[in-house]
Amino acid sequence: MVATSRTITEPAMARRYDDGLGWPNATPRKERAYRQGFVEEARRVLREWVDPDDETFDPWGEIEAAHRLRLKIRERYTVYGPGCAGRETYHLGYRPGHEIAAARSRGRHHALAYVAQSWEKADDLDTLDHLVLPAWLMAVEQWANGLIRSGVTPPPRPLQIEGVQAMLCGLPCAGGEPPKPATTEPAPGLRRGSDKVEPSPFGLRVDAVCLADVEPERVRWLWPGRFALGKLSLIAGQPGLGKSFLTLDMAARVSRGDVWPCDNGARAAPGGVVLLSAEDDINDTIVPRLIAAGADRSHIQAMRALYQPQPGLEPGIERLVPFSLLEHVPQLEELIRHADPCRLVVVDPVSAFLGGTDSHNNSEVRSALSPLSDMAARNRVAVVAVTHLNKGQGSAINRVVGSIAFTAAARAAYVVTRDEDDPARRLLLPVKNNLGRDQNGFAYRLVGEPTPHVEWEPVPVVISADEAVGERRHTRGPEPDARRDAEAWLLDFLAAGPRPAREVYASASDDGHTRDTIRRAKAALGVQAAKAGYQGPWTWLLPGSGPVMIGQTEEAANA
Repeated sequence: MVATSRTITEPAMARRYDDGLGWPNATPRKERAYRQGFVEEARRVLREWVDPDDETFDPWGEIEAAHRLRLKIRERYTVYGPGCAGRETYHLGYRPGHEIAAARSRGRHHALAYVAQSWEKADDLDTLDHLVLPAWLMAVEQWANGLIRSGVTPPPRPLQIEGVQAMLCGLPCAGGEPPKPATTEPAPGLRRGSDKVEPSPFGLRVDAVCLADVEPERVRWLWPGRFALGKLSLIAGQPGLGKSFLTLDMAARVSRGDVWPCDNGARAAPGGVVLLSAEDDINDTIVPRLIAAGADRSHIQAMRALYQPQPGLEPGIERLVPFSLLEHVPQLEELIRHADPCRLVVVDPVSAFLGGTDSHNNSEVRSALSPLSDMAARNRVAVVAVTHLNKGQGSAINRVVGSIAFTAAARAAYVVTRDEDDPARRLLLPVKNNLGRDQNGFAYRLVGEPTPHVEWEPVPVVISADEAVGERRHTRGPEPDARRDAEAWLLDFLAAGPRPAREVYASASDDGHTRDTIRRAKAALGVQAAKAGYQGPWTWLLPGSGPVMIGQTEEAANA
């Protein structure tokens, strides 16, 4: 929501509305919408602008029409407030969804403008249309499908693609330098003979290696056979089962170099630990639990917050910035260096650090987790991410809240559940393990007062994750934890931002939550529901995530 006065000039309003490259409020969803609009229009350009059949073809008219469409979309989503000068005196902001529509239309407009600007600069339009633009579309496709990380990468321009200039002697080069002849040398790292690879005419260098030249490496383990160094692993379970106690027990064992449970004396190498926790307070929760677990706290670092200096304001003034895996992995690596030699990073829960990513979208989740996995490999640390289970039925691997990409990205995944015959007994069971052999699970209890700690049973358990949580038989009536499960689901679903109520109910039903249960969870969490104007749809958003939109509340309408 952009709150601004109606007195702001039209160009300034357009810049605020478009939320373009480098704008502080840019999010992965907006950037993805921009890329989608850009690549769709780039494809249409090659389909309709090159050798057009229509003699009335007017590309500059299309560009102007695209610009007018951006203005119409902005006005369509605008919310005004009344004042002394009439009903539309104050510009209050925009209806939900405006940022996605704006980004997509901006991408379409920019794609058309890029082509038109290239036509104005090129000497040989035929060469431009039939050689440069196809190569440009390939580069655009690669850019559009690339990972979205901090530091937004602008789309490529037709006349600035590496390698294309060398093919087109009649086209000016960026910076005025003469074109360089295309090399015939293979890409670095490739052998001649059967492995010879000619360089791409579009400037893309293939990075490949002959596997006969690769020295095999053994997998290095934090917890032998279970949690690997340099890899991302996942622990999922219902709220209240002690997942955080479990990860802090792992942290304590790493900090003091203690033995692992049920592993015939296998000992953790002493090392540092970094904690990212969004739900537990450091002073009254994390530190007491570490003390109860016998941790050497001198080897453990916890990130409290990120602060960004505010240039132009009084020196020392900083803005609190929520940690995001999409943008702040370099800051996490800096903290890892302070815990040197760091061996374990705990992210609890991972959904709190996705930076607006839709946790139910496979491609968005993969884009968010990829920087974390790369960081783990670079620093040879084991990253353990914590998440929740949904209420649905089926195999355990499908019970993890959100997209299947969470378990797909993790090299090992475990589920935490109660023992049906002994509610105080918890089970840690393997769901998948891509690097080690399938092994038995573990059982533990939370013991001790006033602060409990994990007490492991000395004998492994043989029940599988699917038997424990995937195919459980349900008796008549609601489960005791139904609302708590729904609360965890709703928090995760709304973490990416406001969602239409109709979409919330539909997705909740798909995951096994009834409409009444979701409404009770909404009330318990204080989730806001309001309309943008009196004709708009109901939208739900987490408390404190933004101002309530214009219109009466859902509760008032249902009263």
